[in-house]
Amino acid sequence: NVTFVRNKTTSGKGGGAFNIANQPRFTNVTFISNTANGATGEGGGLSNNDSAVTLVNVTFSGNSAVNGGGMANTNGSSPALSNVTFSGNLASTNGGGMYNNASNPVLTSTTFISNTASNSGGGMYNNVSNPALTNVTFSGNSATFWGGGMRNDASSPTLTNVTFADNSAISGGGGMYNNSSSNPVLTNVTFSGNSAIGGGGGLRNDNNSSPTLTNVIIANSTAGGDCINVNGGSIAPGSGNNLIEDTGTNACGLNNGANGNIIGSDPQLGALTDFGGPGGQVFPLLPGSPAIDAGANANCPSTDQRGAARPVDGNNDNTAVCDIGAFELGYNLTLSKQVDNPAPLPGQTIIFTIVAANSGLTVTNGLISDTLPAGLNFVGPITLDDPTGTGTAGTAPPTLASNLTIGSGQRVTVTFPVTVSYGLAAGTQLANTASASATEVSTPATATTVVTVGNAPPTADAGPDQTASPGSSVTLDGSGSSDPNADALTYQWTQTGGPAVTLSDATAAQPTFTAPTSYTVLTFTLTVTDTAGLSDSDTVVVTVAQSTFQVYLPLVINKP
Repeated sequence: NVTFVRNKTTSGKGGGAFNIANQPRFTNVTFISNTANGATGEGGGLSNNDSAVTLVNVTFSGNSAVNGGGMANTNGSSPALSNVTFSGNLASTNGGGMYNNASNPVLTSTTFISNTASNSGGGMYNNVSNPALTNVTFSGNSATFWGGGMRNDASSPTLTNVTFADNSAISGGGGMYNNSSSNPVLTNVTFSGNSAIGGGGGLRNDNNSSPTLTNVIIANSTAGGDCINVNGGSIAPGSGNNLIEDTGTNACGLNNGANGNIIGSDPQLGALTDFGGPGGQVFPLLPGSPAIDAGANANCPSTDQRGAARPVDGNNDNTAVCDIGAFELGYNLTLSKQVDNPAPLPGQTIIFTIVAANSGLTVTNGLISDTLPAGLNFVGPITLDDPTGTGTAGTAPPTLASNLTIGSGQRVTVTFPVTVSYGLAAGTQLANTASASATEVSTPATATTVVTVGNAPPTADAGPDQTASPGSSVTLDGSGSSDPNADALTYQWTQTGGPAVTLSDATAAQPTFTAPTSYTVLTFTLTVTDTAGLSDSDTVVVTVAQSTFQVYLPLVINKP
């Protein structure tokens, strides 16, 4: 939980921090706008020399150096990075995000975004280095000359589930530039939208470099072609099951159909999508993509770049085969749940809306269910909006909808009303979880909402109007007052009309008084207040009058 901000070294290494033969651990650390200048300035944010550093949940942003704007690793360093972001760092020479010289870092769940190198390796520069990258994204990085995303010189990094998106270089290798007998190994990597005016918008192999490509997509290059070999560069013979949109020399000479390669086809990628966290930015395969179930299982990683399981049977031929690229199109059923009023009062009606969305393959026998907790009472009806018309709405929870078939890109919506029970204390939280399952989905999707019961004002009841005899004892009755939250109430009686009388206890629910001895009309107001200070008032009228009368009539006797 440390931040390094605007630190500077003018003649050395590590604008923010410098490690020599050390093994520190950085957790929840941020390096912002640190600088390492001078002829040997390396590692604007962090420089490691012969060190095995561990970085978890670390951000490098806006740092600058001659080499390694964000981080530099030299002389046998082997840092381990997890959940790390390199953003907007600048190198005046090489390695805008990271510079590696004779070092072998291990990167997992890492993003390089919008880093810049004035020479080469906008995202990463490797010289005699063999880093290992898993679940990593290079997006929007740039280099003036070579390797907008990555440059390798005499280096053989290993890349698994990696995405290169919209990186650029002027001279060559917009996504990746391999030079000086570099032999990187790429498995389930996706290049899309990269550019290089000098050639090799996606990938350029130069000076006897020979990468091994397995299950790799290279497509949608905006300048320089998808993949080129120059000066003895080539694709290693063991490569296979790749999809390159361009053909001929812009496909590194690979032939359609040979070794499982698909050449000259649009991979049908969706837009770059952020699935969450560093390294979670991936191009999804759209249904119908030729990359689905077209990879090699022998080298298929157990998950894709998002962490979704591989391989999946994507073409319904009852055989699970790895997809080409960093994304595995599978059964991706998600669930969301909302309530129209998250802070209802006792007795109020609220409406839940549940949406099951499918961004993967079609699922069948879908079931949406929800078990209500005590305090929420089903009112009904259940309303089902099913675009396919195959589903059946339930009659009451827990079954909300069944027999659903949800195709790719489709959404099913269920709504239903409930009431909130009386007697629940203000602040009571009522949580309930909905789930969506299907035959093809091994783990149901879930979504939880929490409603917090609000405080409702009490209701005052001063009792019915009364008639009393002069001089009699009268009881006022406020015991019918109530509170929706079952709060304890305080009582306050106030006489508002008639000759003054003395109440036995003006704060009691049922005070008494002695009625005046002559006819009159008395009025009283009862105010009840709950524990939160909300109140309500009611008025009662007491009429004092003689209840019995003696009537005297003259007696007349008539003699016959």
